[in-house]
Amino acid sequence: MGPDYPQVSNAIRKLGIKVIELPVNNDIPLPVQAHADMSAYYCGNGTLILSSSIFSECVTEAFSDGIRLLRSSNPQAPQYPHDIGLNACEIGEFILCRRQYTDSQIIEHAEKQGKSIINTNQGYAKCSVCILNERHIITADSSIAKAVRDFGIDVLCIEPGFFRLPGYDFGFIGGSCFKIDRDTIAFTGNLCGHPNEAQILDYIHSIGLKTIFLTDEPCLDVGSIIPISEDIN
Repeated sequence: MGPDYPQVSNAIRKLGIKVIELPVNNDIPLPVQAHADMSAYYCGNGTLILSSSIFSECVTEAFSDGIRLLRSSNPQAPQYPHDIGLNACEIGEFILCRRQYTDSQIIEHAEKQGKSIINTNQGYAKCSVCILNERHIITADSSIAKAVRDFGIDVLCIEPGFFRLPGYDFGFIGGSCFKIDRDTIAFTGNLCGHPNEAQILDYIHSIGLKTIFLTDEPCLDVGSIIPISEDIN
């Protein structure tokens, strides 16, 4: 994850999980320069695609233990949609993204793995989606909901907003939660101010998953975390 959220990263470490902090990416907008979901994409099998902006800084001992690093093919820039190249979302056999602006290595990965691309107008696909498993997601984005339903994925639609992201009016649920193991969704904070709190928790629990809250503060969009050492789908 990014380096700017010590309260969250410390809470994760207390669970016995190693946290590797990515460098700040100066080629994307300031409020998300420390967001892992903007600068890295995990392909599985120990392979991580990193933004060319931070690649050299990451070729260190911290990343050398069984992780294969690939440099992104497409340059990033602060202007949307030229910042979204790595903000794709893998949901089981599908990869959700705005294909036109997605890094070519992600598209190649999808083709090699036999995964289908679900194209969406929402470029911040990873930011916008809470992935529960291969067939269940949560999002506030109606275009994403429509796109994935056409492929048989069940969606809980929630109201937009209510996740904090300093520098913007609001953040997204995908950047505010993540799986820490196969059966547990971790939120960066509580959902008490969200009008869909009960629906979100009921939906997660209805498919047999547990929830934990890493801090007592309202949920903060930290750019998610990207698990690289355990299969959590």
